[in-house]
Amino acid sequence: MKIKLLLMIFFLLPCLSRSQNIVLNVTGKVTVNRQPVKKGDNLNNNAKIVFEDSAAEVKVLSQIGICVIKNKNYQQKSTSELLELIKSCIRKNSVATLGTRAWKVNPDKNKQVQLVDSLCKTLNATPDNVGEIFSRYVAPYCVLEFETPYWQDIAHFLQTKYGLNPVPMAGELIDTVQYQNIPLVPKVRSFAPIPKAASLKQYCPIPGYQGQYGTCTAWASAYGARTISWAVKNNLTDVSDITNQAFSPSFIYTQTKGSNDHNCQFGSYIDKSVKVLKEAGAVFLTDLPYSCDPDITSFFQQAKGYAIKDFQRLTARTGVTTDDDLSNIKKTLADKKPVLASIKCYRSFMYARGGKVWNGELDDMVGYHAICVIGYDDNFDNGDGTTGAVELMNSWSALWGNGGFIYIKYRDFAKVLNYAISLYDDALPVPPPEPPKPDPVPPTPLDSLNRMEGSFSLILSDGTSMQLEGDEIVFRNLKLVSAEKTTYNILNAYPGGTMFRINFTSSQPAYIYVISTDSKRSPLAQLFPDPERNISALLDFKSEVAVSIPDEMQYIQMDETQGEDYLCVIYSKDELDMNAIRDSLQNDPDKSFVDIVKDALTDKMMDAGEVAFEKNQIAFKAASANHTAVPVFIKIRHT
Repeated sequence: MKIKLLLMIFFLLPCLSRSQNIVLNVTGKVTVNRQPVKKGDNLNNNAKIVFEDSAAEVKVLSQIGICVIKNKNYQQKSTSELLELIKSCIRKNSVATLGTRAWKVNPDKNKQVQLVDSLCKTLNATPDNVGEIFSRYVAPYCVLEFETPYWQDIAHFLQTKYGLNPVPMAGELIDTVQYQNIPLVPKVRSFAPIPKAASLKQYCPIPGYQGQYGTCTAWASAYGARTISWAVKNNLTDVSDITNQAFSPSFIYTQTKGSNDHNCQFGSYIDKSVKVLKEAGAVFLTDLPYSCDPDITSFFQQAKGYAIKDFQRLTARTGVTTDDDLSNIKKTLADKKPVLASIKCYRSFMYARGGKVWNGELDDMVGYHAICVIGYDDNFDNGDGTTGAVELMNSWSALWGNGGFIYIKYRDFAKVLNYAISLYDDALPVPPPEPPKPDPVPPTPLDSLNRMEGSFSLILSDGTSMQLEGDEIVFRNLKLVSAEKTTYNILNAYPGGTMFRINFTSSQPAYIYVISTDSKRSPLAQLFPDPERNISALLDFKSEVAVSIPDEMQYIQMDETQGEDYLCVIYSKDELDMNAIRDSLQNDPDKSFVDIVKDALTDKMMDAGEVAFEKNQIAFKAASANHTAVPVFIKIRHT
């Protein structure tokens, strides 16, 4: 009997730590068992909390996050126990504005350690449960209450008193072939210079802890990159609010791990992780807490609402081998998109605790690790006479590095980077968490229209442009509903051997395709993206960019086939199947090229009133609530 009782207590210890909810702030009258709820109270999950007046609110440090509960939340679930009430409103209400930090001046390291010690005692911390208590309670508390947490002093205290020593684990497995199968971001010329620095740190959740599992890819992709892109989209900048809306690593890892990986030790693949984010979506961590091999069956329908649209490879090969590679990473970050990356993991990196910059020592390589790159700074002082570094967020807890973040010098980043991937998230924002008190500033209306804007030009080898026919009738008839009147006509005819280059621009995120054929019905040629080089059709840039075909140094040469050549550039908010157009061109000889393309885009093509064409150049602006594609045709006479 004693043995059974001891075993029961041993297994209950971790659970006891999770059944507690620390009251951080109260306004108005709130009671439990007719007793007033006060700051510092420790309430059980099953407590029946009662709001006695309409203005009452309470902020709670719970097992799933810091939560603000309002009277109206209580009215909707007045019979619920506290934990269920917390779950129902943790993402609805902003944590940021109920009360301020208790300390007008950031507490010194000794005071912070004292407060953490007091919290651990309140939560009945033991060596067996201190790791879970730190992740669920201590780290969120420190971020909320301290302007600058002294993480290393807190770490030293927890290690000395409780033996807490977070073990860093790697587990990224992607190889070169798998990486090359991801479409490469197109090479573009930006009309705006790349900024000297960019940071997404204000959109990051509290760095999490993957524990003794090889789940770094899931943490970097779901909890890191997907959460940051969600925070950017919804303009969430309070770290507690962001952490409450962070996405669960378990949903991703459960779908990407090997069939024999029952203990979550073997790691997984970044490419599989982003495919799951695209095809299956993501689930909030507050709904699916982190664990090894949970049952995720009931989450698939919910997850689809948080899927990404696409993803792209940012480097041509392994590592940083060209100037374009680092530029692509910088452009991505400057456009407020996180970078999911695989790096070579060295022992010096694993134990880089307390440092703002990794020392770059390539000692013992222990494997590959997935992280999230969240910023760069060309002028960052590395402390060794050099400047320039990227900043990343890790999944080895806030006790690693500098609060879970660290800088890597550009020169060291080039040595350790394996692969880099960006996410394309075109999901519409959702209403922000409601502040505790009415916001006097009305929220900005959400723009739900599909917007596209672009231009197209044909540049001859002497630097001049092919001129358009200037007939006013031509431009008046450039309406997408007219089958044959969508074609821009080039004024002059050109002989075989003429050299020209295609330039197109885009000022809104879009998939862009350039295809061509001729009046002899030659097989369809896809000029962009180049299918042989696995270039992505997606131009996900927030400012105007230009693409040159074949590139800025080469030209296309007209062959000797006389007749008419047709070019078509398609701007689309959705990825398109070019094979369907190619097959139709070969199988329907009686249909014109224009009709074939339009038939393929029947349900997607914008109406005439949704597109405005320019008169003196091949250019347009478009906006539609329901349609997603704009095809533009160019006809060249070939002598």
